[in-house]
Amino acid sequence: MLKVLNRKSQEAIESKAMMGVGALTSEEIVEKLASTFCVQYQRDFRGRSRMVAFAGPNRTGALTLLVAATLTEQKHPVEVVLLNPTGTLPDIVVWAKKKLQANNVPTLEVQTDFHPPVIDDKTIVLDGICGLDQTAPFTGELAGVTNYINAQNGTVVSLEIPSGLLPEDNSKNNLDYVIQADYTYTFHGPKLCFFFAENEDYVGKWKVINAGLDDGSATPGVEDCYFGEDEMSGILHRRPRFSNKYDYGRTLLIAGSRGMMGAAVLAAKAAYTSGTGHLTVHVPKDTGQIIYTTVPEALVHEDASESSLSTLPDLGRYDAVAVGPGLGRMAQSRQALSDLLRNYHRPIILDADALYHLSEDRSLLNLLPTDSILTPHAGEFDRLFGPCHSGYERFQRAKEVAMEYKVNIVLKGAYTVICSRTGHAMFNSSGNPGLASAGTGDVLTGVLLALLGKEKDSLLACLAGVYMHGYAADLYRSEYQEESLTASSVIRYLPMAMRAFLDYGSPMGY
Repeated sequence: MLKVLNRKSQEAIESKAMMGVGALTSEEIVEKLASTFCVQYQRDFRGRSRMVAFAGPNRTGALTLLVAATLTEQKHPVEVVLLNPTGTLPDIVVWAKKKLQANNVPTLEVQTDFHPPVIDDKTIVLDGICGLDQTAPFTGELAGVTNYINAQNGTVVSLEIPSGLLPEDNSKNNLDYVIQADYTYTFHGPKLCFFFAENEDYVGKWKVINAGLDDGSATPGVEDCYFGEDEMSGILHRRPRFSNKYDYGRTLLIAGSRGMMGAAVLAAKAAYTSGTGHLTVHVPKDTGQIIYTTVPEALVHEDASESSLSTLPDLGRYDAVAVGPGLGRMAQSRQALSDLLRNYHRPIILDADALYHLSEDRSLLNLLPTDSILTPHAGEFDRLFGPCHSGYERFQRAKEVAMEYKVNIVLKGAYTVICSRTGHAMFNSSGNPGLASAGTGDVLTGVLLALLGKEKDSLLACLAGVYMHGYAADLYRSEYQEESLTASSVIRYLPMAMRAFLDYGSPMGY
């Protein structure tokens, strides 16, 4: 699982590589990073033309100079602009500059007057001005350099992090002077700012380069991770031959209202497709026929009301409960939700209109069973917990809320993040913009319900459910394209997503 790093945690990883048996010097670490980057760069930009590399008077600048020297050795045309506004360079930059001179790389060292090189639409601009060395907004001549780069048509590649962007909170940053990268190559693990919408225009497409310096041990200060395909191994379990439907969860879905029964259908189909053993769908009176005809595998329990939720079935028999898809916003449903929270003491999944009712009566939050799962998108989260002015602020608030109420928050977005009640957060790596389509959230609720009913572990259900939901969307995109993705398409591809993480490799499938 990749660690989400800030400056101090990245320094901790590299400091550890400088200690013990086989210890590396700081110069050797920079050489290793430069070599690893060049391999990835040549793989991604094979055949591209001239590069202009901008290096700052810092460690990132030294890395940039070594990259330029290495690419020159590989017959790649490179020119370097070395920014030295104080007239004094750190030792590591002086060392890297000698490497650069040994390879006869054309270099312009700028102290006062900046005479910009020509950059056209075929030029690669390598941004190595500051990386993680930046701790405050740009001003003065450095701001002028970033403005010049942003005004050109070249393809901008940033090292570590776009210069001027802070690795975590940019709410007080002057983003006018931040490099607008097309691609960002970072080391050891992603930086927190990569995951927030307000930084998308600066980070561009990003990639983590593994330079082999992280030994996998605990890194001080790291609470957040990037959850990927490798972490799915071992979460989903094959069914033993001698088992029955009740071994895979007796689950209850409370969903639907007049005019919004589609949400109940989608969630129910997703639950069965994700392997729930026995599902009951609670719907308004006289709407059961819709479930019978679209999800014949499900049992139906009808409410006393013809419009929306007002009463509850016997709750004692269910291993897991999900409530919210298409529920409607009538006051009687809020009272029934209150009754549910008071009388069911296992984790509950709350989505959509169930979250609306919580926002209308926040005292209900105190009734949430420990390890319950809330699945808001940004708008639902802000309505429930107060307006947030940035993705970073919303993320931090979600971590606080998860710990305060001892629940798991699935904050949906481009990088859906699961905030656990222990204070840790896991960003999901699967999925694509095709999921920005009506009903996909209802499908996720069904997936989570199935996994919670089977595995009985809320956090694992969140991690596996969110990843598998996004992975199904990725499988669809690989065959078609994301624009035509629908909620029903996600359900159709869930079996393939599940199969990818279950071992059916033997000739007989056992």
